Amino acid sequence: MHRGHRVLKLFLPVSVLAAFISAADAADTAWVDAQKAKRLYVAKCAKCHKLYDPGDYDDKTWGEWMEKMRKKSRLNGRDGRLVSDYAETLRKK
Repeated sequence: MHRGHRVLKLFLPVSVLAAFISAADAADTAWVDAQKAKRLYVAKCAKCHKLYDPGDYDDKTWGEWMEKMRKKSRLNGRDGRLVSDYAETLRKK
């Protein structure tokens, strides 16, 4: 067997396995982020007001409100994005 074929036969299964592991890690990270976003929303937002539907606002206005509330609730940029993304998942269609 040609050396290149042996390398390919070894590389292909390893790369497929690495892709599956990477996808699983990404799914785990997304689930953890979603849980954190929900906890942050409950702790930092819902204690003061109801959930506002992002669909009731244009993107610019929604972004301005999210930034204002992020600062008021003392969320860092990453946590503010998590909460904003969480609110987007609850958008009424």
